Amino acid sequence: MTIALKKLVFLSFFLFCFSSYSQTTTTDSLENLVKYSNNDTFKIRIFNLLCWNLKTTKPDKAFIYGQNALKLGIKHGSVNSVANSLKNIGVIFLLQGNYSKSLKYSYYALSIYEKTKNKEGIAKTLNNIGLIFFYMKNYDESLKYYFQSLTIRQNVNDESNAAAILNIGLIYFTKGDIKKSISYNIWALQVFRKIKSDQGIFNALNNIGMAYLNTNENQKARKYFQEALEIRKDIDDKKGIAMSLINIGETYKNLNKFDIA
Repeated sequence: MTIALKKLVFLSFFLFCFSSYSQTTTTDSLENLVKYSNNDTFKIRIFNLLCWNLKTTKPDKAFIYGQNALKLGIKHGSVNSVANSLKNIGVIFLLQGNYSKSLKYSYYALSIYEKTKNKEGIAKTLNNIGLIFFYMKNYDESLKYYFQSLTIRQNVNDESNAAAILNIGLIYFTKGDIKKSISYNIWALQVFRKIKSDQGIFNALNNIGMAYLNTNENQKARKYFQEALEIRKDIDDKKGIAMSLINIGETYKNLNKFDIA
């Protein structure tokens, strides 16, 4: 079960706001751009991008960039920029395990998005809040926010919605409602297939397999683990391959096929 939980949670972190600039050279380029720019609107965007880019590797620096974006946004009355900055800072605190501050900034962002009727911002911030409550082990509250997000963005097939659906499946798994967990993970799998997200497909397959493994439906579990394995082989993901092989081995052990396991 631990393997499945880690993979689900990992997925949900990186889908909230901006696309991630992961390369150091890109970060350096952005820092140089903002250093020599006199355009505050441009600076706000770059500060927010730097904040998001550095949130996991250099959270203290990311926080400073987030604050810089926030101050400039307030100065110029750029309401959505302010909300984006608040949301990003909330994610930084979430990653650091400071849930009270993460909620504080996320609620601020949510209130602004609601006033401006920014449905995209509302939905993604609701997802963030759902994740915060998940880590606080307040699963019912977490579900409430995830369902609110899905209601706002009905029939939208993108990674943010798929992650929310996947995380609902995780919560039901944690609560012991395996039937609902499988149902939501299959729904998430369908969305990930539509948008062709290999990582999302792998995570959904992995978690469906874990759910069936939990109920001793080993043949079904192995089917999903095997499909997850093929995806990892296609992109030569050694860590993912190892995870899938371990899971497949578990199904064989449960079936007393030790020679194969």
